[in-house]
This record gives sequence, structure tokens and C-alpha cells, in this order.
Amino acid sequence: MKNIIYILLALVMVSFGCSRTVESSGPDICPTEKFDITGLLLVKAVSDNSATQVNLLDDYANISAAFNEVVSWRVVVTGTVSGAVTSYAGKSNAVNLSWYGQPTGSVFFKQGELVTFNLYVSCTTEPKNSAQITITTNAGLSQFGHVLTNFEDTNPYGGVYSKYPLNPAVQTLFTPSTGGYNGSPQGENYLRFACTANPDSLTWYFGGFGFNAPFVEALAGTLPANPNDVYINVLTRGSANSQAQFILQEELLGNNLKRKFLVTVGSEWTLSSARLSDIGIIDPTQIKLFDVNLGAATAKANNASVEIDLIIFTEGKPLGQ
Repeated sequence: MKNIIYILLALVMVSFGCSRTVESSGPDICPTEKFDITGLLLVKAVSDNSATQVNLLDDYANISAAFNEVVSWRVVVTGTVSGAVTSYAGKSNAVNLSWYGQPTGSVFFKQGELVTFNLYVSCTTEPKNSAQITITTNAGLSQFGHVLTNFEDTNPYGGVYSKYPLNPAVQTLFTPSTGGYNGSPQGENYLRFACTANPDSLTWYFGGFGFNAPFVEALAGTLPANPNDVYINVLTRGSANSQAQFILQEELLGNNLKRKFLVTVGSEWTLSSARLSDIGIIDPTQIKLFDVNLGAATAKANNASVEIDLIIFTEGKPLGQ
């Protein structure tokens, strides 16, 4: 009988102890009639507490709000110029988030734009509260992962690369002042690699480019050793019939092993990702070289063109998720 009483007491204590726990799963919690926002939605730069602007290269924004009861909430972040968007959700009586400028998907927030933060609670359709802040720089991509290149910053791979085409291939670094420039989702510059097919040498391979510095020197930090935890992410666009082959050379027991991530490009900027273990990488810390090849997806007699805006490695999940 005593054992039963102890068990019942334990259950009661657990029940009361868990009553304030914020759950991340299960049904949504709607607000009651007494719901109130006790702390308005506030977005501010962490370094100087500015609620008007944030420098995402060196800083990040804190998103906060408070309620008088536990509810299911969602914060939607939208760029008023770029159209970039991301969102956060939770169940609690407070919001406390860190935003480094990351979007969901392949459209990035842009330098100088006003970003809107809308706060929603479950069972309602209109925002309960809103805030805005201007981002004075493009996002510091190193906040998201290990940047290999975005073709515009001070990273050694930002402009230190060489080409070795088989056929006459043209490699162009596009900037906003370049004729024919056609926009970039994550920043300003992007690389175009294009080739006219050679009827006398119809092969998949049109050419490629590599980097003049060792792979490890270019990364922002060191990749984890577990290939299941690391993703390669590339932002590409191009013409029909075009493919980009990203080559990672891994050195194991004195052998150089080439692993390939093949991307067939589309006419719009697209973010493609792959887990390193899925392309055969055994130890990411032993990747020594990185090259990119350009080829024809289907018909070797056709021309090919690929544009690349970003190459970044992320941990735990692909970029944009």
C-alpha cells in the first residue's frame, strides 16, 4: 500500500513539475481570452542594442517577446526587397531567438534592405505584433557554415582560382558593373563558366576550374571528421543541357580518392545539397583539393553554361533548413 502511495505522489509531483514545460511537439496551444503580450516583439543588434539596424557580418539580431501564458507562436522574417524569408516556431510564454541573417531556401536577404518580423500565435490569422530592422551588410556566411567561396569576400577562394578547359571555355566573374549581369541571390558577384561545343571533340567534359590554394586554407574553420554530419551546398543557375560536377579529393592511406557531386542546373538560382557520406567521403578532415567541372547533361553537341554563386559546407543539416 505504501508503494502505491509513493508512486501516486511521484506521479503528482511529475505532473505539477511538467506543467510549465515548453513542449516542441503535440497539438498547438491556442491563446485564452485572457491572453496578452506582456513584452512587445523587439528585434535589436546584440553588440549595441540598436533596434534600427544590424551589421550581419560582425553581429546578429536578438528577437524577443513575452506573453502572460504559454501559447504556440511563430515568427516570420521577410525581406522587403529581396523577398527572402525564414520562420521560427515554438510553444512557450516567451520568444528568445538569435538571427544571423539566414534565409530558408536559396533567396538571401540583401544589404540595405528593411526586414520585417511578424509574430503570430496559433488559432489567429493576423500578426499579433511586428518589428523591423535594416541590415547594413550582406549576411556573414561564416555564421551559417564553412564557406569555400562566394566569389566576392576576402576568403582566399574568393578570386584565387584557375581554369583548365578541354574545349574553348570562357570563365567570367560577374559583378554588378559587368555587362550582362543578371542578379545574385546571396550577394553581388557570381562566376559563369560557359563553353561552345566542339564538333570535333564531343565529350561530356567542356572544362573546369580549381583553386590555387589548399582546400583547408580556404574554409572558415575545420570540418568535422564524421561525414554524416557535413553537407556540401552549392547555389547554381545555368542553361539547359548543363551540369556542374563538384570534385572533392580525399587523401586516405596515401591514396587520392576523388568524390563527385553532380548538379544539373536550371534556369533559376537553385540551392543543391548533399551529405558528404552520400557521395563517398570517409573523413572530411582529409579533403585536400576541390575542383569544379563543366559538362553537357544530355547532348554533347549542345553548348553549356553554369553560374555559381556560393559553395559552403554546413554541419548537421543542409543550408536553408
